[in-house]
Amino acid sequence: MAGAGYGFPVKRVSRSAIYTSNGVFVVPEDVSVVLVYLLGGGGSGGDGGTAAAGEGGSGGSGGELQIARITVVPGQLIPVTIGAGGVSNADGGATSFGSYLTAAGGKTGRTGTSGAWAGNAGAGKNGGGQGGGQGGVGQGDGGNATGYGGGGGGGGGYNGSAIGQGGDGSPGIAVIQWD
Repeated sequence: MAGAGYGFPVKRVSRSAIYTSNGVFVVPEDVSVVLVYLLGGGGSGGDGGTAAAGEGGSGGSGGELQIARITVVPGQLIPVTIGAGGVSNADGGATSFGSYLTAAGGKTGRTGTSGAWAGNAGAGKNGGGQGGGQGGVGQGDGGNATGYGGGGGGGGGYNGSAIGQGGDGSPGIAVIQWD
């Protein structure tokens, strides 16, 4: 039986651990293989342009998704690191399962070009990934990402009084499953 048309076998998983902050996974007795899902933190949105009629910034990209079956030893202690969401024009952090697997964080959105357009300021662009932040309108700030691994929305461009700041990316997550 194939799952969702992707050619992956469907298998019932009886136990799992979900990490939304740093921790240590202790491999249970009688477990030799785990299925690991990692999502890196989302990048922050770019700020709007600063000169007259600057364009809006672009949204940050969502964090990378990595999935792998990993051979482990019962009783083994494996550090789990959760990537932070990017804040104030910063990339998102990487999420990792020991040295076995790493999902990169999303990249920061581009800052809007100054003076790119005549007339009204450009609107910011939406962030990437599920739960990506909404772009700012006019001088509005970009929205913060929601959920896990989403990129922040881009800030709106300068409109004569202020620029919009890029929104924050959301943190990553790790899910470990075993029979």
